[in-house]
Amino acid sequence: MGYHAVNLKMSYELAQMLPKSDSTSIAYEEFKEIFGNDGNVIFLGIESERLFDLDFFNEWYDLTYEVREVEGVTEVLSTARMYRMVKNDSLKKIRFQPNFQRKTTNPGCARQPEGNYIQPAAL
Repeated sequence: MGYHAVNLKMSYELAQMLPKSDSTSIAYEEFKEIFGNDGNVIFLGIESERLFDLDFFNEWYDLTYEVREVEGVTEVLSTARMYRMVKNDSLKKIRFQPNFQRKTTNPGCARQPEGNYIQPAAL
């Protein structure tokens, strides 16, 4: 089975992975119209009810930073590595600040009991 790996081909076309009528495909096409196309972007998605459980979230945090260390990777965004805009009135500028500056040990930081997600800036 391993010898078939020589026939492996990469596709950079989202349309080949999703039907053109799919809402994600439509949103991606709209995104490209606004911001242009960069063929060097990889989107990875997961579906898990555990994403905001403390242990799973911290593992996701670690993976985000491990991927960022791969040669050729310039940036990684994830739920564990998101930024928020902070307005600086005195300089009249907006800067980006990470929501999580390190892994959390507080189970409440990833999810409130009602399921509303919060992203504390300073842990």
